[in-house]
Amino acid sequence: MYPKVPGGFAAVLIVLLAVTAQAQTASASLGRSQDMEREFEFAPGGSLELNNCRGQIEVSGWEESRVEISVEKTVLGATDPALASQWLDKVRVEITREGNEIRVETVGGDKLPVEVNFWIKVPRRTDVEVKSGKSYVMLEQLEGDIEICVAEGSLLLQELSGDLEFSLANGPMLLERLRGSLISTTVNGNVQARLLGLDSSELRVINGKVTLGLPASAAVDLELSTQEGDIQIDPAFKVGRDNDRRLLACKLNGGGSSVEVTSVRGQIIVEAL
Repeated sequence: MYPKVPGGFAAVLIVLLAVTAQAQTASASLGRSQDMEREFEFAPGGSLELNNCRGQIEVSGWEESRVEISVEKTVLGATDPALASQWLDKVRVEITREGNEIRVETVGGDKLPVEVNFWIKVPRRTDVEVKSGKSYVMLEQLEGDIEICVAEGSLLLQELSGDLEFSLANGPMLLERLRGSLISTTVNGNVQARLLGLDSSELRVINGKVTLGLPASAAVDLELSTQEGDIQIDPAFKVGRDNDRRLLACKLNGGGSSVEVTSVRGQIIVEAL
């Protein structure tokens, strides 16, 4: 289910997802989980909005003109089956559709030890908005306006194109093969980004390391800055450096789209792909 992607963070995230899956299987055997599935026709060009409290979220694009939504509610920790059943019943997943817009929302789970996990498939050309308190989020193979806001967890986002905006307060972020325009904000956590053909991009980190991968032929206006850390750039880009190791502004291959990376406390590394 989870494609191979390079980098240590990807391996860690996949392990976490595997552990989560094992925990879900154990919960099901103890009567501490409930499942639901929905499927309906859905034309490309629509939108999906998902609001969750906590849990794994995976949204994948495909070539079908329909949507598949699989949901699992799981009680966290060892709990009496009767009490677990009561908690599961109090947490609802509401799915509404108006025209070519779908809204999925978890209701009643903010104060209960219940995790709600989603696996969703939509037409590749779909606008997607995801908001969650604590989640491991994976999105792949989507085109459109894509917005993600998560308080705690991790983001694995790959093969996305369009207007992209990602916000993560606490946790790592891996961005793979993105196209379009990008704004990414992280408070505490490392960011790995491999960008292809972006119109413009901003990567902002407060506490964390940024590793940015660009094609060796990328024609961009590059601006890098850090207050506590240093900047390293691949020699393949043939960029001259002065003595300032915390600020760099230059044109790669004659310049072009704007790429801006800032880290208040952390290292910035630029690699040639």
